[in-house]
Amino acid sequence: MFEKIRTSVYIANTEFKRWIRSSKLIIVPLLLIAIRNLVAEPLIEASVETGYSLSFFEPFIALTNSGFVLLLMPLCFLVLMADFPHKALIDDLYHIRSSKRVWMSGQLLFAVLADMAFVLFMFLSSIVMVIGHADFKFDYSKGITHYTAIFPDRYGGLIGELVPRNLFNQMTMGESIIMTALFLFAYLLLMVLLLLFFTILGYRKLGVLTDVLLILGGTVTCAAKSEYQWLFPMAHTIPWIHFSEYLRKMKYPLWKSEIYLFGGCLMMIVLCIVFARKYEMINQE
Repeated sequence: MFEKIRTSVYIANTEFKRWIRSSKLIIVPLLLIAIRNLVAEPLIEASVETGYSLSFFEPFIALTNSGFVLLLMPLCFLVLMADFPHKALIDDLYHIRSSKRVWMSGQLLFAVLADMAFVLFMFLSSIVMVIGHADFKFDYSKGITHYTAIFPDRYGGLIGELVPRNLFNQMTMGESIIMTALFLFAYLLLMVLLLLFFTILGYRKLGVLTDVLLILGGTVTCAAKSEYQWLFPMAHTIPWIHFSEYLRKMKYPLWKSEIYLFGGCLMMIVLCIVFARKYEMINQE
């Protein structure tokens, strides 16, 4: 058992080292520029206009509660993971005498590590973007919560979309950070596991197409505030959508989203392990 665990860790470590050296990482700076323009700069401007400093954690909360940014991040992560699992590393099965299920366990461990690294990087990057305009405080800044009171003519503007009343009226800063991070992690992991599962079955391109359709479908239905939004993982990833604007009343229970996201991930992990023996290098369409 110990040998199998060590082998899985070795495979995950090999995959992770290859991943962080990938030329595809060039897309990450482009994502950061978009986040800077769409999230950090509007929050900094609000801070300057109101005279209240931001919390260092507000940009991360904003980017994980913005529908458009939640379109960009999964698509970016999908590009970074598009060749997962890397075909060349199937040779490890023979060099280290690993079974396909042990190899699959290593791939699953890598998927979790890559997801955690991506979310942590987004979290730290969002903090760096507002240095000089923010403080370490676990509370929403008055520049955000009182923005529309100070500037009533801007009601319904961008600031209200980035950190909406549904969020800061219903959840504490700590709850928001934990919930948004966990939901984002589960959302991205679910996308990668779907890609892995279709690759196992020999339909890698279909896996990519399925992920793209789920991301776009979630974006469109959330923007339209359609009841069908709950069929897609994006709606379950955005905490404020679950609440009404003022009353502490849930429009959609958080526990259902937890089951959808984390239950979906668990189901896909089981399916990947069960079908691991079917994985072949040839006929990947």
